[in-house]
Amino acid sequence: MCNYKKMFMKKKLMCLVCLIFILVSCSDEEFTTMDSSSDSVDKGMKAAVVPQASKYNVLGWGYDVTGEYMSKDSKTVPIIDIEKLEKYSGSRIVIDDQTETTHEFFYGATSQDLMKEISSNVSKSMNANAAHKYLFKDLTTFSGTLSSHNKSDSSSYSYSTKYSFGYQSQTHEVMTYKINSYTDTLINYLTEDFTNDLKTRSPQFIVARYGTHVLTNITIGGRLYSSFSSSFEKEHNYTKKTEYTKSSFNLSLSKLGITTDTYNHSEAVATDKESKNKHIRVRTSGGNKAIDISFNFDYDNVKPIDTKEWQNSLNNDNLKNLALVKIDWNYAYPIYELVKDPVKKAALKKAVEEYIINSYKSLLDITPLYIFYNGSDKKKGFNHFTTIDPEIDRLYKNWDYHGVTGYVLKENLPGTIPLYIFYHEKGFNHFTTTDSSVGSYSGWTPLGRAGYIYKNKQEGTVALYQYYHNAGFNHFVTTDPYIIRDNSGWAHGNALGYVYPR
Repeated sequence: MCNYKKMFMKKKLMCLVCLIFILVSCSDEEFTTMDSSSDSVDKGMKAAVVPQASKYNVLGWGYDVTGEYMSKDSKTVPIIDIEKLEKYSGSRIVIDDQTETTHEFFYGATSQDLMKEISSNVSKSMNANAAHKYLFKDLTTFSGTLSSHNKSDSSSYSYSTKYSFGYQSQTHEVMTYKINSYTDTLINYLTEDFTNDLKTRSPQFIVARYGTHVLTNITIGGRLYSSFSSSFEKEHNYTKKTEYTKSSFNLSLSKLGITTDTYNHSEAVATDKESKNKHIRVRTSGGNKAIDISFNFDYDNVKPIDTKEWQNSLNNDNLKNLALVKIDWNYAYPIYELVKDPVKKAALKKAVEEYIINSYKSLLDITPLYIFYNGSDKKKGFNHFTTIDPEIDRLYKNWDYHGVTGYVLKENLPGTIPLYIFYHEKGFNHFTTTDSSVGSYSGWTPLGRAGYIYKNKQEGTVALYQYYHNAGFNHFVTTDPYIIRDNSGWAHGNALGYVYPR
């Protein structure tokens, strides 16, 4: 009995030693290998436990650039341990109490144009050599800017080309906090939560929880900001619609007693007559006596907004009342810059880029592009049909569903071209193309449009290829670039344009 006990104790000891060895061997930054779908990426988890801002406000916190522009709700949770940084490298935290008032104005013929204008403005404010400048220059950020524009009826202000939009911000800067360090130093002062999540969570989870960037140079104070929408039903030129939006928006701001952009008042009065379904929402962030007012414009009943009490509360006597109002984007580092391991850094970088692209894509009115196949008629040949109609296999005999090849836009946005569908009954051939003249050739019947695709490559899009099989008299449109390589008889393979991938 005694020998069995000794053997049992030896086995327990060996198991314990192995377990300790495995734990010690794990990388400090190793991402979990679990599938991201099992690792919740719900944005709502940020609000589960709301951390309190430090005496430096949200310095060192994460920030989500897919949210509303400069909104306090776009901050996430702490990434840099400010208390630890202050204890061991306190001189790196710099405070500047120089005050300033600034104004920003943005206009867009569509909601997408407005987002791109805001994103481009951030890019222009950054140094040319800033490594993360491309996130704002090549991608479209702040896609949540108009999500709360109409608090009473968000459905009527969907991201449709029917509406044009404006955005104004009047910023009162009171105090600036910055960390005078680069990422190679900041890596040594990460919070325990962020460090642990890097070890155990997927890249997608980390982006959803912490956002896309870390704030190391911020200004607090107060903001008075307005969002505006209107429809110009008689005008289809996007440049003109943008000009009309500027005039009508600033005329509205003047009626409310809010500082305007430079504009011609008499021209604005004339242009405003073409402005329909006008809506403006005015809000404040920071300070006392918060303002949140919405108008569906009737100028006879509009009075200037009294902002004096709110402005007077914006001072450094009560810093807790002040909100984040400005970010120096040169020093808002992407969170992947805080990861040492190059492989894991690349994975997190990809997750950040996909997160921004998917957020913007969710605003677009897009529809799937389906592929169906019919090989039943041996005399006429086989037929591939690329269409936005998902019911082909249900409504017609002998059609097989081959999946979604990509997503096309429903509306004709700037930089897009129409995608047409034609049918040749004698040749049993469906032809999806950007060439509108096909219908003028003998035997071809137009079946309408399948939406719109980008003429040139956009970030997050893939090429839509057109192939032709002479023996089968068959046109085939797909995002698959390897049809010719992997199958015999196919030719051409030129790109029609660009779509969002499946």
